[in-house]
Amino acid sequence: MPNGIPTVYVKAGTYSEGIKVLGSAAVTVVGETTASDDYNQNQVTVSSNGVAMTINTDAVKGIVWKNINFVTTSTASPAYAVSLRGTKNAFYNCQIISGGSHAVYSTLGITLIANSYVEATTKIFAGYLGMYVFGSTITATAASNGVLLYNQGYNSINSQVAFDSCTLTQKSGATNKGAYLALPNGNNGQGVFKNTYMSDLIISQGIYSYSASFTNDFYGEYNNSGPGSYAANSASRTKYDNLLTTSQLSSWTIDEVFANSWPAYATSDLSWVDSSVLAAIKAVSAANTATGSGSTSVASMTSAGSITSSSALLGPSGSALSSAASLSTSDAATGSSLSLAASSSSTDPTSSSPSSSVIATSTCVPYTLSPGIPSTAKVVGPVGSCATYTSVVAAVNDLPADSTTQYVYILAGTYNGQVSLARKGTTIFRGESASPLDQSQNLVTITRTGGALSSSGSSESSSTFITTQYNAKKLAFYSINFVNTYIQANNYIAIAMDIKAQQVGFYSCGFQSTAGTFLANYGSFYLAGCRIEGGQDYFWGYGAAYVYNSIISSNIGGYSIAAQYYQTSYGNSQFVFDTCAIVPSSLTVGAASTYLGRDYTASSRVAYINSFLDGHIKPEGWSIGTTGTTVTFTEANNTGLAF
Repeated sequence: MPNGIPTVYVKAGTYSEGIKVLGSAAVTVVGETTASDDYNQNQVTVSSNGVAMTINTDAVKGIVWKNINFVTTSTASPAYAVSLRGTKNAFYNCQIISGGSHAVYSTLGITLIANSYVEATTKIFAGYLGMYVFGSTITATAASNGVLLYNQGYNSINSQVAFDSCTLTQKSGATNKGAYLALPNGNNGQGVFKNTYMSDLIISQGIYSYSASFTNDFYGEYNNSGPGSYAANSASRTKYDNLLTTSQLSSWTIDEVFANSWPAYATSDLSWVDSSVLAAIKAVSAANTATGSGSTSVASMTSAGSITSSSALLGPSGSALSSAASLSTSDAATGSSLSLAASSSSTDPTSSSPSSSVIATSTCVPYTLSPGIPSTAKVVGPVGSCATYTSVVAAVNDLPADSTTQYVYILAGTYNGQVSLARKGTTIFRGESASPLDQSQNLVTITRTGGALSSSGSSESSSTFITTQYNAKKLAFYSINFVNTYIQANNYIAIAMDIKAQQVGFYSCGFQSTAGTFLANYGSFYLAGCRIEGGQDYFWGYGAAYVYNSIISSNIGGYSIAAQYYQTSYGNSQFVFDTCAIVPSSLTVGAASTYLGRDYTASSRVAYINSFLDGHIKPEGWSIGTTGTTVTFTEANNTGLAF
């Protein structure tokens, strides 16, 4: 940002008020957060039954909002969460949520929304818009016939909106469908959706069949994927939904959208845009045009999480676009694989499968599946690869909710965002590896920054990977590292793996955090050749777990490794560590500083057998804080300084 612009910092809290911007001076407003690149970690919410934030003057220039949630609880139509005017307005890593319709409303002006989350029942973006929406997740909650874009021009001036590298999907847990991409509210309404993942929230027709009298309206798509995309529904798309060529796309870059918006507000100056965001936008734009003028491309585009993450937006480090700054969108990470393919036809050039979004041509980097992985596997890869998805979140969200056996194969890279697996059928995850039997040679990492106060009852919300179905059976994970990067804080938990299922196997996997790393939730689990690293209670839970030939590594002293909660409601539970190395992660972990385990309940059951116990283990071995317990803490045939 240019020097001299004042910054207002807002402390954590929910502010029940409606903000009105009356002045015209530029200002940056930053909300307190635990992770500035993840809107799910925002700690500031402005909530109102009216408009949460209103810009009252056209003279405004340069209002920037970062890490703030704007919420209107009204369920009316309309119920603006933000109402905008002026120029050079920007939202980064914000959430804009309306309980009714019209979450984002604009009366002339230009705005950038990046790496954010926007939700309303319908007509989510409405008014006289000049807007560029990048790397964001957008959801319509109406049961059916929702509309994402509802714009109109003014006095023969076009309203232009570009959605770039976004995710259009249902709200977490919802199954509503039938939302239209756009419906004009008058003449001169225009919009383009490019490099965007469209779930089955989007209706097969795409654009609503509007009045023929709206002669200057134009809506189009380019390089999108997913079950709601043009590629999957070309035969059903209305005549108002245009499949753009590369030459047409040149009119929809961020430069062009802002330079050709409302004359009083238009600008070719992009110095006000966050430099890392601008670099990411331009990198995607450059990749779009890489195949040359007149080509049509269809890319594999995914969600994110949060609904997270910005490194997923550009793909893992080392990808073709890794030079652009890493940006976060949330647990539903958003990114584009930009698998480009030339086509002289205006129809979709993908394969005959309606759900396919892969084009494996010389313009993308091909991959080879590991032995035993079927061609039907969901393949995740970095930007520029020929993989179907660029985030693990999107691949998992696309798995069928049935009892079939499904495979997810992940190409080398680091993928950001919380992954949540809800299906009960057999699911097999395999990461690309330099040596499948050696965890240290893993090439795939799923990472997230998430922490929760241990007494809050919401510790599972911090997880990097979570499964939600106890009745799920026969899950398997091979050669994948799961990392939670939340910094250590007293009484905070940061889970890397939260597993709830039966007959689950982890092979050559890594798990790293500071507290609560591996939650062996209800179920039965086998881990072999793995590495589990953490500080406090970093292997804990209610299930039955057998850990074999693995490294158990303490990165903070003063706590316990295992915290087992014995229960019988879901089968008897206990932890066994067999032929493991119990070692510190570094010399900073002092000698005799760590317990093997503690009595999470009066009947906790933990055993270490045939294992090496390093000197950082306390001589007494175990922490028993409750008198009269009937715990079973067992050691047998171990070696090492702490034996």
